[in-house]
Amino acid sequence: MAMRRAAQRAGAGGRGGHACGTQARGIGVSAPRQDVGRKVVEGGVKHELPETGSVARGYLVDAKMLSPTTRSLRFLVESEPERVIAQMGDDQLKAPKVGGFAFRPGQWVDCVIPGCEEIGGFSMTTSPTEMPYLELAIKDSDHEPTDVAVNKAKAGDEWLFRVGGSLCLPEDLDADSKLIFLAGGIGITPLYAMARHLYLTSAFPSQTHFVHSAGNKEEFIFDNELSKFDKENASFSYTSHNTKEHGRLSQDALKSMLGSDDLANALCFLCGPPGFASDLKTVLQELGVSSSNIHGEKWW
Repeated sequence: MAMRRAAQRAGAGGRGGHACGTQARGIGVSAPRQDVGRKVVEGGVKHELPETGSVARGYLVDAKMLSPTTRSLRFLVESEPERVIAQMGDDQLKAPKVGGFAFRPGQWVDCVIPGCEEIGGFSMTTSPTEMPYLELAIKDSDHEPTDVAVNKAKAGDEWLFRVGGSLCLPEDLDADSKLIFLAGGIGITPLYAMARHLYLTSAFPSQTHFVHSAGNKEEFIFDNELSKFDKENASFSYTSHNTKEHGRLSQDALKSMLGSDDLANALCFLCGPPGFASDLKTVLQELGVSSSNIHGEKWW
């Protein structure tokens, strides 16, 4: 297959990196992952995937380290893969073509990964406008899917993707909207995908604030890109917050970053460790943001 050969010719990055293989739970509108659905046969192993979300096969074409612990993987996506899939409880295997792979900025993909018995769940960092390419940023850990993705995945590997998650940009975003993105550590991945989509489509609303809080400067993995968005768009502001130097994000610190404007109608997206997401939801409410406008994911 031509796509497969193209993938095999491309190079991959080296070892390193732990994933916002974010196993995500919702705050606000974001729903938890579906537990089971279909069983996908990959390399003789049956994997259970959620029922919802479109499916595609992707070929790893490039990989690079974004930091000593985080690796970016770039895939060429085949939107109508021939694959073997069986309904749960159905012993007769079927091989349909699954087309129409689609996602919205901020969603994740559950992944069947070569050499890995567990399903991995990772947020996409690219915009739908960049298809047929899709990128993931994964931070290393001892969790099998993240370890394989960061330390063992190589060019030419075939992954199977199913889209999930409801933390994503609204389709009817108003030009006068106020957006606030608050990311903790590797929780930046879905929020960066949203900002990247707005940048690529020239669709930043009247005010957009992006704050990334992390423990050291090496964790600001999209610092260059977000600084570029800030420089080129008067309505977009980006702030990196180093917790080792300045402590955890406080109400006063966040207020100075967001300015003195009325935040009651601001649309806020949070993603990070459970403590980060829960604490900042409270801070935002204290700053006047309506709880119904606070959406996010926390991971574990």
